[in-house]
Amino acid sequence: MLCSLLPLAFRTELQEAGWVVGRSFVHSSVTATDGTIKLLIKLEDNQLVETVGIPVTDDKGSVRLTACVSSQVGCPLRCLFCATGKGGFARNLKAHEIVEQVLAIEGVFNNRVTNVVFMGMGEPMLNLKEVLAAHRCLNKVRFKHLSPV
Repeated sequence: MLCSLLPLAFRTELQEAGWVVGRSFVHSSVTATDGTIKLLIKLEDNQLVETVGIPVTDDKGSVRLTACVSSQVGCPLRCLFCATGKGGFARNLKAHEIVEQVLAIEGVFNNRVTNVVFMGMGEPMLNLKEVLAAHRCLNKVRFKHLSPV
């Protein structure tokens, strides 16, 4: 999906210079009875990652939206309790691919994400450089309320 807010000529220049313009495609989504939505996002190289949006309304009616994001395509650890490792490991995600998951959740819920947890596919500590870069990006202007590392 191309970012149509940018003029076509500028998008074309960016693409000719080797930049990717737009977001990854939401390949599929599943909604649970509690309102939780799991997205399967197809990345530029056709790899698939899962991200989950978890909405919670407290006693006062305030809505909190948590994005559970992936940090890797698959996982090399193969923990016995986890299904992700059974599929093997393909690669680490780049920071923008992690941030993109949060934006996808916001788009589906039409609401701002208030919390981000790195509990999706992969082990975040094995991709620390990109996880921290994504964290810094999320904490810049849009997400100043998220806690710093």
